[in-house]
Amino acid sequence: EYRDSEHYAREALTLMREIGSLKGILNAMSELARTTMLRGDLESARTLADEMGALAEETHSREGKMLVVGLRSFLACVMNEDYITGMELAAKNYAISQEPFFGHNDLGARLGKVVAACGLGQYDEARKRYATLFWQRRDEPIPATICLALEAAALSHEGTPDAAAELLGLAFHQPEWVSGWLHRWPLLNRLCAGLESQLGTAAYLAAWERGSQLDLETTIKAILGERDGATDRPAAAGGQSLPEPLSSRELEVLARRAVELATTVV
Repeated sequence: EYRDSEHYAREALTLMREIGSLKGILNAMSELARTTMLRGDLESARTLADEMGALAEETHSREGKMLVVGLRSFLACVMNEDYITGMELAAKNYAISQEPFFGHNDLGARLGKVVAACGLGQYDEARKRYATLFWQRRDEPIPATICLALEAAALSHEGTPDAAAELLGLAFHQPEWVSGWLHRWPLLNRLCAGLESQLGTAAYLAAWERGSQLDLETTIKAILGERDGATDRPAAAGGQSLPEPLSSRELEVLARRAVELATTVV
């Protein structure tokens, strides 16, 4: 259902603008930026983040600022390979998210920190954070794709190029709406080229093909060191559950609710 998220985010944004809901506008823009970012349209995502930032500053919205720095953290890492800035923005997102009003909504911090750690070569630190990307299911395409790409970089660093190529094959085999950003990250472009050079084209392509046939959930569980059935939802600081990103269904409900509100206002 993630594939419809962009459509419903655009609908929700239009309706929230019509009824003049600042909170609704910022949240819809955030969801739209996230979906366009993941499918690889980083420029559009950055434009949306900039628009959100200006609106948040103008209206003194702390929630808006929190969402913006979360998006910018990921974009700084993938677009510019500015991992120091990415880590700093992730920390800023986390700090705002811990304010009581926001209910520990630190998704942007978790994404930014894990990608930045990988980019900085801090693979053990990145691995510690893999599980925080997931909600319940280990085959959720968004966190799974991120986890696969980062673990491939770690395995290559550790001298296991075959295994790294297999994970990349599985990561890039995921739907474009969740894996498009992989093609835009220079780190992964260098990683792929390096693995092909190291293994030879034939062996590299064979490993890539093997990886594309792997079961996603089983592979993620193996990376996380989990047994079958050990997929308990991770807990955030203070024992609170981690928030789940809005699904396309939730966005559809949001859009319909906006229509109802608009009708009531009229």
